[in-house]
Amino acid sequence: MIKVVFLGTPQFAVPSLEALAKDVKVELVITQPDKPVGRGYDVAPTPVKVAAGKLRISIVQPDNVNGEDVLNMVKAIEPDFIVVVAYGQILKRSWFSIAKNEIVNLHASLLPKYRGASPIQSAILAGDEETGISIMGIRSKMDAGPVYLERRVCIDDKNCDELALELANVGAEALCEAISHFNAYKPMEQVKKSATYCGKITREDGHVDFHKMDSANIYRMYKAFYGWPSIYGYFGGKRIIFTKIKMSDVKLSCKPGEMVKEADKIYVRAKDGYIEVVKVKPEGKREMSVLEFLRGVKGMPQPD
Repeated sequence: MIKVVFLGTPQFAVPSLEALAKDVKVELVITQPDKPVGRGYDVAPTPVKVAAGKLRISIVQPDNVNGEDVLNMVKAIEPDFIVVVAYGQILKRSWFSIAKNEIVNLHASLLPKYRGASPIQSAILAGDEETGISIMGIRSKMDAGPVYLERRVCIDDKNCDELALELANVGAEALCEAISHFNAYKPMEQVKKSATYCGKITREDGHVDFHKMDSANIYRMYKAFYGWPSIYGYFGGKRIIFTKIKMSDVKLSCKPGEMVKEADKIYVRAKDGYIEVVKVKPEGKREMSVLEFLRGVKGMPQPD
């Protein structure tokens, strides 16, 4: 039976682990150490650790995945494949020769487009009609290895969480196919000149400037940063997260950046059109409807 060592951490990696566990022998799961989460900073296991525990697979959580102790542990298994899905640490060259067949990675884009840390968000932000996943061999340069197969999906009006879930499931199926029929796939080298790159998302990336941004761009930001970091603006010096917005074709006489109430709905004028604000989360408070929020302030607040 095919032997696999699996490296992954977030929820995105869970479908791949669960699918592989049905088809091959997952000998070991390597995931990131438990970390504090939430307001109470309670230490919580990674989603992959939880899944591996339910599957009764051995788990290790090294601070340094490139340490000799970890490498020796993996070498002793003599895996046919090492599989990496959103693990969270960069593997050094010493990993590349351990697997009998290949060290493979599930990447959430159609490579060489969107190499890097935020391919799903980047595809949404760019307004792409489709994206997908690539099953690639890991090499020294980030996300630059040969691609064994890819699968395409339509983005439609999906937000980041919805698209990530679909890509995770499509990717899990493709990963199993690639490993089970590995010799049937010819690795295709990526076209270097077509490569694009995307960095890590920060909280500041969610800042919306209604005075300067067009409505379509703001809506794409809302979908791309849904959940985290979310999109936000400042009203009276206080940060307000927009947890639900809609595009609107309403016709009003307002200046860019101006907030207005019309027929029990709240709109903010962007550079070229209007965004309807449905729900917000004021700084330090719970999520609420924008109408409930406005009942607690004097007058109609305007973006800073």
